[in-house]
Amino acid sequence: MTALREIPAPVRYAGPEPELLTASKLKERGWTDALIRKFASMPDEYAANYAYPGGAPVRLYSVQRIAAIEQTAEFLPAKEKATKRQAAAIVAKSTKRETALKWIASLDGPKLPPATRDDLIRLAVDWCNKTHAWRGDCERWWTGNETADYLAPIAVDYVLHQLHDYETKLQRAIGKLPQPEDLALIRGKLLAAIARAFPWLAPECERRKSGSGTQ
Repeated sequence: MTALREIPAPVRYAGPEPELLTASKLKERGWTDALIRKFASMPDEYAANYAYPGGAPVRLYSVQRIAAIEQTAEFLPAKEKATKRQAAAIVAKSTKRETALKWIASLDGPKLPPATRDDLIRLAVDWCNKTHAWRGDCERWWTGNETADYLAPIAVDYVLHQLHDYETKLQRAIGKLPQPEDLALIRGKLLAAIARAFPWLAPECERRKSGSGTQ
């Protein structure tokens, strides 16, 4: 195998096109991973990976060979198909994102059943103790007599647990797993609804919405 060539850190400059191209440079020319595997085959050289020491060597392709491949009758239609597939994938992703945002925007918030503070604490404590017992963690046990600082988090956890099906509903609506940013939007709406229904939980909900909550 040819000795690894040392590549300096990338520098912006105006000058002639380099003799060797990285895979990322090929993609800037419209190549895809599939096109590289099919038409470029093995790289012309390998180079040390300066960005990730110890990582896989950088693949380098002769610009002259690449330019010649790009003019062949086989490559041109393959590249056109790849370009169309990429464009279609971008449109599909954008459409699903738009559908997700519309679905979340239409979510006014769950209709939580009325419950007194004592009722909610009792339900949350029972659920939390059973959950810990199921996990085999019996070192911590709640009685319902703890301070609000201890009870508010498990009460919010309990209510959110009862509302977890909203993520599943969104997945059905868009036909794929929701993105983290979509789940964050849903969670924000659920926390707002919990704060409205149970004002004593509003501080805990606000902490979680701001990213400082423990859950």
